[in-house]
Amino acid sequence: MFKIKVKLCSPIKEIAKASELVVNMEERSSLHSLVEVLSNKYGEGLKRIYHLDANLDFSQYFLISVNNKIVNAPNLASVELKPGDTVEALEPVAGG
Repeated sequence: MFKIKVKLCSPIKEIAKASELVVNMEERSSLHSLVEVLSNKYGEGLKRIYHLDANLDFSQYFLISVNNKIVNAPNLASVELKPGDTVEALEPVAGG
């Protein structure tokens, strides 16, 4: 097992009652595995806020970064997490 840091955006902070989490992950865990862990812990609130579909994939409304590098959402299962990684779901800036 290893630990990663998860930075939370505003809506999920209220559900988690934290702005950051430290999550224990199994060896060879993917970014998709992390989404499963968080979904199991925070349930429907997390799914609703992040617009997760039945496969726990993020909608196009969010950007995911690992160590400050944007990850393409359809590839969550292909991104292997490493000890000490920092993951953040970033809300896109909207305007008009």
